[in-house]
Amino acid sequence: MSEYMFGVTHEKLSARECQRRSRICKAEGGYGYTQIDDSHGTAVGGRWIGWFSAPNLGAPFDKALARRVLERIAEHS
Repeated sequence: MSEYMFGVTHEKLSARECQRRSRICKAEGGYGYTQIDDSHGTAVGGRWIGWFSAPNLGAPFDKALARRVLERIAEHS
């Protein structure tokens, strides 16, 4: 089974914010947060995409994990 991915964003986040998001995701049982420049350096300023990943445990576990992670991210933003 593939990973469960959620919380996709196209904002360019600082390295510090990416690390914070990854820590929160891991603390809730996920794998972490990933951010890449999807333009591979061909777009001015980049074309950023970021997401959380976690084990795919199916419903209702996946949605509960996403809710917990995203609520914690929002609390400290």
